[in-house]
Amino acid sequence: MRESQIDSSWLTHKADYASFLCIRVAGYLEKSVEAILVAHFRERAGGMIRSYGESTLTRPQNLSYERLLQTIGLFDLSLQREFGLFMAVNERKSTLNALISYRNNLAHGESTGISIQRVNESLTVVQEVVVWLLNNFNSS
Repeated sequence: MRESQIDSSWLTHKADYASFLCIRVAGYLEKSVEAILVAHFRERAGGMIRSYGESTLTRPQNLSYERLLQTIGLFDLSLQREFGLFMAVNERKSTLNALISYRNNLAHGESTGISIQRVNESLTVVQEVVVWLLNNFNSS
């Protein structure tokens, strides 16, 4: 009997850990996008345009693929197309959307059933997205 209690407890902790990691990975994406794009505004714009860009990009967001694609398109339509092609490879788009969906469900108290493996897959995609953004929005 004790062994099943330990197994059950371990599974609960593992699920909680996966949920925690999901929220952290989604937050990493949002904060990275914000930092990269705000830095881009600061390097290239001044005055009211810079102020508008910074205030627009620092609002809390649920960065689904569609919202991120739209945001990139506000900067450059050719970059938007390139990002769309980039995200079509290796199911990046669906992985990113699943991460944000899990995160939203967790934020609203719903169960997700997310696994640590799925969070690791999401982290890989998020890291690839951050590198893509750095390569395309960093003038250094």
